[in-house]
Amino acid sequence: MKDIQFKITKNEQVNQDTIRLVITADEKLPAITAGQFLQLEVPDNTLILRRPFCIYDYDGYSITLYVAVVGKGTEALKKAKVWDALKAILPLGNGFFNDGSSDAELLRSARNDGRSFGFAQDDKKDDKGGRQGGVPTWIDEYKNIGILGGGIGCAPLYRITKDYPTKNFFAYLGFNTKDRILFTEDYKKTCKKLVITTADGTAYEKGYALDYIKKDLSQLDAIIMCGPHGLVKAAKTALADTKIPVFVSLEERMACGVGACLVCTCPIEVGGATKNKRVCFDGPVFSLQEVIV
Repeated sequence: MKDIQFKITKNEQVNQDTIRLVITADEKLPAITAGQFLQLEVPDNTLILRRPFCIYDYDGYSITLYVAVVGKGTEALKKAKVWDALKAILPLGNGFFNDGSSDAELLRSARNDGRSFGFAQDDKKDDKGGRQGGVPTWIDEYKNIGILGGGIGCAPLYRITKDYPTKNFFAYLGFNTKDRILFTEDYKKTCKKLVITTADGTAYEKGYALDYIKKDLSQLDAIIMCGPHGLVKAAKTALADTKIPVFVSLEERMACGVGACLVCTCPIEVGGATKNKRVCFDGPVFSLQEVIV
């Protein structure tokens, strides 16, 4: 985790209420894993708190973000100019990987007690997508992986499809209407199957992405998902009887982003008991089975 100075190198509106923001640093970025996020400074002196955004894509010096413009902070980012300077703390949270354990059996236990699955920052991936040293990440156990996303919640899921080209990804992305559709060209390049749905039927398949992934459960070994609370709640019910592991990246309001303020706590079932977990620090990725909605 590091506080880094960035400059905006691209700020473009991609639909009515979403911008694509590219920020670039002069220094090399720390190691980032798919599913992690950052806390970004807002270019408005009256707004003290930084805003959390998932990291959509990245290279050694630049990060791409998709920002839904929903309030004063994101409106300020929409109005920001190319070459404006902003600071960001990153990387934060645990992504779609294991918990850094050196013991595969502990990894399985972590799934059962609701722990999140991020590997240590110093670990390196080999060319097959696993960690060097022979310790498996959870993704090594699965070949056919479902991607279930809703709206802007599709953003945290993309990078894992890019990082693991030997896996078969089946993506099901849902949007409210034609004018809100995002990410299709990127997902087409990385996924074996891509289903786009619109709730009002104005483009692609009419209906909800969850209904379409349910039809293909027999093809999948695991599912990763992210989206609004309604999607998480519906998936919790719809996928309750499946034995396929489902990992969900939760969306919650955050303040500090490092686990100190407890704003983003959510109830997680651990060993039959309910515990409050911090989405920013213990997550944002959890087992859907353990999430209480």
